[in-house]
Amino acid sequence: MVTKQCKFTDFYGDTHGGIYVMTNGQVEDPENDYIICGCCGGIFQLDEVESYSIYPNWVNISSEIIGE
Repeated sequence: MVTKQCKFTDFYGDTHGGIYVMTNGQVEDPENDYIICGCCGGIFQLDEVESYSIYPNWVNISSEIIGE
């Protein structure tokens, strides 16, 4: 499993940041991959989002997660 940061738009037209989970290593697999929403922590299957784009580099968000 590989994770990448991403941007996605839900079917309400709202854009969020999230974590794209590649279940098949480095290969995108729309049947099994999913996105963890950075706003609410919800899980979105790819057929539940309007669009998404994967960022090539990871940005450290650790301090945001722990509140510092």
